[in-house]
Amino acid sequence: MNGSAPTVEPDALIQLAGITKTYGRGQAEFQALRGVDLSIRQGEFVAIMGPSGSGKSTSMNILGCLDTPTAGAYIFDGLHVENLSRDQRALLRRNYLGFVFQGFNLLARTSALENVELPLLYRGESAEARHRMGMEALRSVGLAEWRTTPPPNSPAVSSSASPSRAPSSPIPKCCWPMSRPATSIPNAATRSWSCWSA
Repeated sequence: MNGSAPTVEPDALIQLAGITKTYGRGQAEFQALRGVDLSIRQGEFVAIMGPSGSGKSTSMNILGCLDTPTAGAYIFDGLHVENLSRDQRALLRRNYLGFVFQGFNLLARTSALENVELPLLYRGESAEARHRMGMEALRSVGLAEWRTTPPPNSPAVSSSASPSRAPSSPIPKCCWPMSRPATSIPNAATRSWSCWSA
C-alpha cells in the first residue's frame, strides 16, 4: 500500500493505520473510508457506531478480511493483512475470526451441536475434536441441553447459538457481528460476547 510504514503497536491485536477505501472511478468515485486509525487490544470489547453511510459496514468488511483497503495498513496480530492474497485472507478468516450475522444463519434441520461443529468441519478437524470443541462452546453459552435437537426459532436461543457456531477455532482471536446485534435480548448477547471475544 502507499504511504509510510505505520508504527506497529506491540500490544494491539488489531491495528488499522490510515485505512482508505474508495469505490468507483472518475465522477462515480466514492470514498467510503478516509484515513481510519484504530487499535484493539486483546480482551477489549469494541463497538463501531455511526449514522447510515458513515463507513461502518466497509470497516467491518475490511476487519473481517472480506474486502481490502485502497490504501493504508491492516495489521492483525503482527501480520500485514493488506499484503495477503485472497486465499491467505480466507485462511485467516477460517482459523482466527468468528462472525455473528444478524439473521443468525443457523441450519434448521440440524442439532445445535451440528450447527456449532460445521465451521470446524470446514477447517478439517476430526469428528472427536469437533464434538469436544462444539460441546465446550455450547456449555459456555448455556445451551448444552440443545445439543441433540435443532435450535428453536427463539431469538434468545438463536442469539446464543450463533456466536457458538461463529468460532472456527476453540477460542477465536476475534468475534464480531456483521450487522446490529440482537439488542432486544442483551443478556444473551452479552453472555455470547464475553465468551467469544478475544
